Amino acid sequence: MENKRYEYRTPVQIIVDRLQLPSVELPPASRGYIYELSASGCRFESPVLLKIGQELSLSFVLPGGYTIVNAKARVIRTTQDEKEPLGVACQFIDLPEADQYKIREFIVWKEAHRESNA
Repeated sequence: MENKRYEYRTPVQIIVDRLQLPSVELPPASRGYIYELSASGCRFESPVLLKIGQELSLSFVLPGGYTIVNAKARVIRTTQDEKEPLGVACQFIDLPEADQYKIREFIVWKEAHRESNA
């Protein structure tokens, strides 16, 4: 069965506050940015090569500073380009409905704000 995303995604620049692999938590200076976000997952730059299917934990604060999202995720795709940081696409695993709602609410606000400035 093909894995299709049904959630709207939006470009962002959100600092990854915590990135933890099963056996190691990466230091703050190497955690990178989320550059695309949806309620079902995100794409972020990674300081280390991750494998498809690998599970990880990450934390980030939605812009506005009020909502901290602590998410477990599974790597579904990686991209590597010599001119860009290593990119990782991941799907959130069991993200609480409240966090999904806050992400959707943020995306709607961001898109409305972007359209009003266009």
